[in-house]
Amino acid sequence: MQSAIPGLPPAPPLVPPLSLSPSPSSSDPPTSPRTPRRRIFTDADLAPWFRSEAYDHVQATILRLTAAVVGHPNEDECLESQATRTLVRFLRDARNRIAQVPLQTSPQRFGNKAFRDWLPALQQELLSLAPDLPDPLRAAVGPDLRFHLLASFGSAPRLDYGTGHELSFVAFLVCLLRARVFREEDERALVVRVFAEYIETVREVQRVFRLEPAGSKGVWGLDDHQHLVYLFGAAQLVGHPTLRPSSILSSPSSLAAHARSYLLLSSILHIHTLKRGPFHEHSPLLHQIATTVPSFPKVAKGLWEMYRAEVLAKVPVVQHCRFGDVV
Repeated sequence: MQSAIPGLPPAPPLVPPLSLSPSPSSSDPPTSPRTPRRRIFTDADLAPWFRSEAYDHVQATILRLTAAVVGHPNEDECLESQATRTLVRFLRDARNRIAQVPLQTSPQRFGNKAFRDWLPALQQELLSLAPDLPDPLRAAVGPDLRFHLLASFGSAPRLDYGTGHELSFVAFLVCLLRARVFREEDERALVVRVFAEYIETVREVQRVFRLEPAGSKGVWGLDDHQHLVYLFGAAQLVGHPTLRPSSILSSPSSLAAHARSYLLLSSILHIHTLKRGPFHEHSPLLHQIATTVPSFPKVAKGLWEMYRAEVLAKVPVVQHCRFGDVV
């Protein structure tokens, strides 16, 4: 698969399948799956992270998902496997259960502690996501799946949510790709069906539980909570006959006409529901993109470079990642 976006690296091969076979030279019996653990604490830990298979798998998956949606709005026909439909239904059910959790009424500036009551119910449903996995493979991927999925909705101890949690959802998808629950032909649906549903769910989490933005740069950040939704969204808009980066500055009513089709414009419309005042004041970086970048291929290239520098290479973001047997 080649990236159709100039300036982005060619999409790497699909992440390798998880192997349960012991090394031919090893006489040791198989070990139990490891609980994912923290390995990034300081800047000195970034170099091993950049050299790791986990880093390669995350980058490869993001680049492949970006390439899979170039020029494709959400409603374009794509393969929807049973695994895709199951995960979409899981995310939708998780969103619907938010309304069933009684909110705590004590004064809280950020983060309603009821979020901690909502998360455990998700864990009980995890194994339903891959019912056809053989028991050994299910046991091997279980700890990683559990950690990365739950982490993708936000931090229960800190009551916050940000780009590191969005990264956890990518790690969750890496687990499912390595277990071959999803395959190459599923990649477009993983963005326009699964990731789109995930974004809707975490927006509802934010609306109801009001988690604090994790690591937010305030007005000088791209977004208080997400980054990849803009990268995938820019890829969708490559080659569009009428929409340009300047369309970001359209009125909310004009954005609404395209928001269901394009992740980037949906995110811009969402910002309008959260923030008041002139767009250039509360979202200056997005305003700069809209007024200075001439095309969506260049937007996507810049967003990819920014993601590598501001998310994957920042200790305050990746220090919360956990590494096990799969990622």
